[in-house]
Amino acid sequence: MADMKGSQSDEAEQTRGGSRREAAYYPDDEISLIDLWRTLVRRRSIIGFTVVGSLVLGIMFLIVKPDTYVFGSTIEIGHYPTEAGSRELASLDTVENALSKLQDGYIPEALRRYMDEGHEESRLRVTARNPRGSNLVVIEVKGTLDEGESILRVLNYASNQLIEDHRYLLDIQRQQLDSRLEQARLELAKYEDERMFRIQELERVRAIERTKLELSELLQQQELVESRIKRLDDMQRLLEQQIKEIRHSIEVASETRRAAVANVGDPANAMTLLMIDSDIQQNRNRLATLDERLHIGLPNEFDELQKRLDDILRAQSNMKTEIEARESELERFRIDWERSTEAQRQTVRAVEARLNAARDTRVVTQPARSLEPEGPGKSIILALSLFLGLMLGVFAAFFAEFLRNAREETA
Repeated sequence: MADMKGSQSDEAEQTRGGSRREAAYYPDDEISLIDLWRTLVRRRSIIGFTVVGSLVLGIMFLIVKPDTYVFGSTIEIGHYPTEAGSRELASLDTVENALSKLQDGYIPEALRRYMDEGHEESRLRVTARNPRGSNLVVIEVKGTLDEGESILRVLNYASNQLIEDHRYLLDIQRQQLDSRLEQARLELAKYEDERMFRIQELERVRAIERTKLELSELLQQQELVESRIKRLDDMQRLLEQQIKEIRHSIEVASETRRAAVANVGDPANAMTLLMIDSDIQQNRNRLATLDERLHIGLPNEFDELQKRLDDILRAQSNMKTEIEARESELERFRIDWERSTEAQRQTVRAVEARLNAARDTRVVTQPARSLEPEGPGKSIILALSLFLGLMLGVFAAFFAEFLRNAREETA
């Protein structure tokens, strides 16, 4: 029990000793703003020299550094009307393709020419960009006034190369439009030629006249067939009358023959009977012929004539329809000719408008430098120098104070 109480008392003593040590060292580790301010006041000469040195370096930088300007040129990509009409335009080249040509071809070539003049490649940086939502390409170069003339030549060369490339593309479009315009004018000349109109009109008029002539011939054939049908009716009545008379003659002859048969013993009656039989036979032959003619021959002829008449009437109906169609077609031809002439005039005007609406790629703003130098101004550089000097001075002051305290601790 005594040992346990001794151990507890030792631990309490150690705890109180540690607390006293922490209390003793804590004031030395605390950061005091007043001490910082006193340090800065004691080391104000270091801060002042550092600030002055930084300002001197900034002024020397401004004296040594030449002003850098932005030289730029703006190019508008040409266009041509699409097939939809002169109001819908298509670019000669896409903006992406134009930028690629400049960045990968024309600008490097211009820089090689620039280096051939004795300049260093690293001194010149050329960029090409496209303002969003526009059909423009902006070429920019940063350089000094001494390099201005060479930079302008670089800009002119790159711009002219792109313009020449697009002029070739536009020439192809113009050649196609010129060819279409020539064809349209030739077609319009055909429509405006009165002789061409009269020739085609006369062909249609003559076709109508030929059809009317054929219809007139069919009318004559109709009259002829109808007259023959009428004669067949007359012939039918005549045959019926003849048949009736022959039958009457046969009946009379038959009565006479019966009377002669009763007196057959008389030689004279015998001769008469022979003559009567011969006459009856002849009448019967004629009756058979007439019956055949009446009941077979005439119906066949009538059917043939009726069929021919039906064919003629059907042909007449077709020809009348054809005449009406040809006359309507002739009227449509005249109207269509006028419409086609006007439509062709509009086609010529549309192609001419498309040709006139085509535009070359052009330089919107000529190569020129910016009015103000590129980069921060002199006041900003001096302000930055002052701020940097102040920061370095404060750091140097605290570092010098740290070295002093370190030497005192070491001593």
